[in-house]
Amino acid sequence: MNFDTFSLAAMAHELRHTLSGGRVQRVTQINSLTYSFEIFIHPIRHYLTLSAEPQAPRLHLTLNKSRRGVGHETPLMLVLRKYMRGAKLAGIEQPPYERILYFYFDSPFEPTILAAEMLGTRSNLVLLNAEQTVLGVARLPKGDAQSGQRTLLPNQYYQPPPPLQKLLPAQLTEYTLRQELAEASPEFKLARLLPQILNGVSPLLAKEITFRATGSAETTVGELTALSPLLQAVAQLFAQLDSNAWQPTLAFDEDDSPVAFAPYTLTHLPPPRPTAPFS
Repeated sequence: MNFDTFSLAAMAHELRHTLSGGRVQRVTQINSLTYSFEIFIHPIRHYLTLSAEPQAPRLHLTLNKSRRGVGHETPLMLVLRKYMRGAKLAGIEQPPYERILYFYFDSPFEPTILAAEMLGTRSNLVLLNAEQTVLGVARLPKGDAQSGQRTLLPNQYYQPPPPLQKLLPAQLTEYTLRQELAEASPEFKLARLLPQILNGVSPLLAKEITFRATGSAETTVGELTALSPLLQAVAQLFAQLDSNAWQPTLAFDEDDSPVAFAPYTLTHLPPPRPTAPFS
């Protein structure tokens, strides 16, 4: 389970509604890659967790105050303490179809931006000033980083992850879809093809699209008999990015253990359970 484009969009909507205008009272380092922000909006204290752990990147609200973990304070923690204490959360933005949230703070020192890059094993947390200069990074590049590879270092200009060379949802038409299908093997599963050709589609979302369009999440390219249902399923789900009509859902296996979460109904999995809020 991971945060995809849709999960971040739903979370951004929830956080804007809950935290906008709040002031940071405290930042706690849970571990070297996970931090908790105590944000006060009279009369409630909210707790926002952000983590760049490679196997479990996440950001969400929690019910209780987090405790400081063991270990030394990281360089990122030192700059967070300097710039975040008393800072006001002024806005949250998500670049279209990206897995990144930018938190804009009016700091007592200077305006800052916290970039939460929820990119799977490449996830990171980066604090920037208003000129996009890096102030602190959760995960510094390794010493063997290849030349020309994107690096994030303090005092350097921030470079966001390069955009993926995929179709935008608005570019997916019967013509472009037919072209992509013609280049794929008939045995190739649609749920594997869609994330490769369409921006903003995760493996989980691809299975949901395929199921809604064909009645099975395992449908192959050769088994697709009509394009309209697939296009309609894509349009229906992507419309939620504009409407914010989210339907947070958990899916469970036969042992009643959670196997997936999404901000839309997971019709392709065993009976899902609605949850609210998304956090």
